[in-house]
Formats: sequence, C-alpha cells, structure tokens
Amino acid sequence: ISLSIDSTGQLNEFLRKGSEWKNTIDTMEWFLKHSNYNLFVHSVASIYNFNQLDKLIDLCLEKNIPHKYVMVDGVDWMLPRHLPGAVKQKFKTRLIEQSKLYPNQAIYTKILQEVDTPGDLEKFLYNDKRLNNIRNETWKDANPELFELIEEYYD
Repeated sequence: ISLSIDSTGQLNEFLRKGSEWKNTIDTMEWFLKHSNYNLFVHSVASIYNFNQLDKLIDLCLEKNIPHKYVMVDGVDWMLPRHLPGAVKQKFKTRLIEQSKLYPNQAIYTKILQEVDTPGDLEKFLYNDKRLNNIRNETWKDANPELFELIEEYYD
C-alpha cells in the first residue's frame, strides 16, 4: 500500500487538498497494526515543502515505514528554483546538513540542484495567487518560515 503524503500536519493538508492530518495518521496506524500489508510512503517535494522534508522523513523513520520523495514534475512553477536567490541560499546549508543525515534520500541531491538553478519568481507568484484564489486558501500558515521570507514579494 502506497500512501501519498507530502508533508506533515497543516502543510500536508494544504498540499493534499481535502486531507486531514489526524485521518492521515490514523490511516497509517491502521495499516501498521495490520501487518499483512506492506506500507510505503510516496511524497512529492515542491517549492511549498522543500524546507520541511525532514519532518516527514523523521516520521517515517520513527514508524519504520519505507519512504521516498520525488521532485514535482509537470508543474514547473512549483519548482523551488523559482524562489528568490537569497531565500534559496538561506536554506542551502540546512539542506546540505540534512542530506548527510538522510543519505538514502536522493531528493536532497535534486533539491540542492534546484537551489542552484535560476528561476522566475514572477512565474511562481502569479500561479500561486491563482491557486490560492481558486482554492480560497493560502499556505502561509502551513509553512510560515518560508512565507515570512517571501512575503515582501507579494503585492
């Protein structure tokens, strides 16, 4: 059984519209109790959660559940490369340290490539505003650390 979980708590609820974190955990626990299932967590890393990958990785390690992050594809504007350079650099040291802590998580190689790749902040801001309007919600409370760093770029 593969569970699609992209982050923890409120950020996962934003990324997986309609999900409730308590139900996600309860479902995970149910499958763990019924040991005849092989449980796996599959996750997508994006501009919205790249700075919090370790939280879900730690949860999966704690519960002894195999886990793999992949980079978002097909939705170019959600790539971390589109963040301002100063914001990407702020997280780079942390990402390097996490890559050493989680050597089996290949996503860190891809994320570190992303923070070194030039992007288009306006492309992200335009599409993010559209998404938030369509969904009538925002991610600012789900990832306040990141939002605080890019808030000044929003009109």
